[in-house]
Amino acid sequence: MGFNFRPLEVQGAMLNVQLDKLYEFNTCRRDNLKRIKETLLRDNRFSSLMSLMEASKDVDPAWFGLGVLLHRPY
Repeated sequence: MGFNFRPLEVQGAMLNVQLDKLYEFNTCRRDNLKRIKETLLRDNRFSSLMSLMEASKDVDPAWFGLGVLLHRPY
């Protein structure tokens, strides 16, 4: 026995489940970024070689990646 679901209905159901977890995902991303930044900036081997991106004022992003600006070309 099969069901006649269009892909949009199935995708919508999956999105509903994911949206319930959005706060948790964003919290994990922020925590991960905090740990990565603290580790890199604490180590003099790295902190003198690069600058890390900062969020704009009054913005609280859920970082998916971390932008790094190297001080010299490699």
